[in-house]
Amino acid sequence: MAVVMYKVDNNLSPRYLKRIFTNISCIHSQNLMNSQSNCHIPRPRPESAKGSLHCKGPVLWNKIPFENWQYPNLSDFKNSLNGKDLLPL
Repeated sequence: MAVVMYKVDNNLSPRYLKRIFTNISCIHSQNLMNSQSNCHIPRPRPESAKGSLHCKGPVLWNKIPFENWQYPNLSDFKNSLNGKDLLPL
């Protein structure tokens, strides 16, 4: 899931995936720290939606340290996550 979120953030994913997520900077007018890449976490209506990529993806992405988002390629990003515990979601 972290790889999918990296691809979405770096415009490496199909457009339909990019449209699922909203950046915090598009919602809040205040300039928040790292808001250019933070994903808005939606409030799921049905309880079953909490397990969807639409909800879990932003939660996971926001847990990853900002320095890891900046890797220039996917291979470096994956290596930066090795050994990091990003669970539970």
